[in-house]
Amino acid sequence: MKRTTVLLVALLFGSPVLAQPAWNTLSQAVQDVQIKDDMYEQSFSYTSDNACLLTFTVLDTDDGEETTYKVNAADLNEHKIRFDTRSREVVIEVETRGDKELVQVFEDGEAEDFSDNFQFYAVDIENARAIVKAFKEVVQNCGEQSKEILIYGKANPTFEDALGFLTAEVGEIETSDGAINQTLAYDLSLPTIITYEQEDANEGEVNSYVANMVDFNEQSVSFDTKRGQVLVTLETIGGRDLIQTLENGEADDYEHELQIIATDIEQGRALEKALKALITQAEQRYDNSFLPGVNNPSLDQTVSYLTSQVGNVALEKETYEQSVNYDAATQQFSYTIIEASEGEEVTFLVNPADINPRTIDFDTKGSEVLIELKTEAERDLVQELEDDVVDGFTDEIVMQAPSVDEARRWVGALRQLVTLAQANQQNLFVASVGSNPTPGTTLQFLRDNIGTVDEGDDRYEQSFTPGSDQCLLTYTLIDDEGEEKVFEWNMADMNPRLVTFDTKGERIIVTLKTTAQRDLVREIEQGEVEGYENEVELLANTIEEARALVSAFKNLAESCKK
Repeated sequence: MKRTTVLLVALLFGSPVLAQPAWNTLSQAVQDVQIKDDMYEQSFSYTSDNACLLTFTVLDTDDGEETTYKVNAADLNEHKIRFDTRSREVVIEVETRGDKELVQVFEDGEAEDFSDNFQFYAVDIENARAIVKAFKEVVQNCGEQSKEILIYGKANPTFEDALGFLTAEVGEIETSDGAINQTLAYDLSLPTIITYEQEDANEGEVNSYVANMVDFNEQSVSFDTKRGQVLVTLETIGGRDLIQTLENGEADDYEHELQIIATDIEQGRALEKALKALITQAEQRYDNSFLPGVNNPSLDQTVSYLTSQVGNVALEKETYEQSVNYDAATQQFSYTIIEASEGEEVTFLVNPADINPRTIDFDTKGSEVLIELKTEAERDLVQELEDDVVDGFTDEIVMQAPSVDEARRWVGALRQLVTLAQANQQNLFVASVGSNPTPGTTLQFLRDNIGTVDEGDDRYEQSFTPGSDQCLLTYTLIDDEGEEKVFEWNMADMNPRLVTFDTKGERIIVTLKTTAQRDLVREIEQGEVEGYENEVELLANTIEEARALVSAFKNLAESCKK
């Protein structure tokens, strides 16, 4: 059924502007004009309900062509109402605010298009002066009225008012190409999430748009005209592509802009008001917490939410199987994804404490909703396995989400997981020897934890022994080809601040560097002294093992300097 707007004026203006002296002056001043052999019959009128809705008609009696201009005076720029002369003509020129095409033009009663300006004639200079003066007064009065648009009689409509108005007013539109049926609905449990549907009966196409009103920029909401239609446009904050689009039920790319078709300019003005009211109040009405009603969820609650919610995502051309887990004992978060078309299983392992919580966010790419987690300082601390085979380390994890709303909640849960992991992070060295270890217990920890490391098919044998002095150390490495390297040094020569770990390819490397980078580490290869170096590199099996070795060596270096 075609939607009508009989009550729209009453809904919009609680106290419509009534005609005042300027209107009468303008009505009397706009007259028929004779220009040489041509007679132009002109008239000016306004609606009784709202005197700001103006109509100007110009009939060229010579060729019988009648042009009519309809406009709301509130849309006109009073500074661009002027007159000029052209040969024998005195012309009144009128332009809209911001050059928006809001003047509806009719030719012989048939709607043509919209324009950003129009003109008509004056009898002479003094008549033109009177018209301009009166016209400017009309525009000034109506400009104030444009700020007083009411929705259901309210200048500041509630969220429910705005939502109810929009669902009632957005409807069928008749165009030159046929009818376009529009509906605007919302989720009862999440009223800030709207679904706008547009069905082109002629083409048989249905386009659907799903968006959360919290994602829109109130300042971007505006109405304008294009190709004979009145369009109300709203854009997302920052131009992010957060509007889900579907074409005939199939997922299409996410977009950043939504356009609703209005029946006319006055309805467009009302829809703009309602949409702005909806956006400004949406933040207060939307609860994006992943566990509503739970203040500061515990680690168990957070992990339980993630493991139960992160699951399969089906797109038009691909399906992803996903799962997450967290092992509190090893402080390891795992994310596994299987791309159905490839059948390849990829797993990412990381200590959540190594993730930068400020980088956890979501965005869209095409029709996908992606969540990205990056490590602190973008260090390659995320271990990647393909079909259970180690494939190196990376600095990020990218997850698939089924929708923007769910992505927003997953992001909240992942940030909470990282925050709790960082607050409760345990170092294996401290857990093993306590917070005040002696050099003896530190050396024993190093002996127990520096050993065999496997890298794919390659195996590296490592051993660590102290000398007669607890600060004199010997480290032996035998590679997969049986070649032996021995390093000897005094921990008193090592800079505690330069004991670090990092990854390279599939390796986890612990590095110790001397103070001032002096070459004080003796290297022996196959029993012969090769020379002296300023650093030692050891291998670790896991990130947590490397972190513990770093702590142990730092502790020993500080002890040996005393």
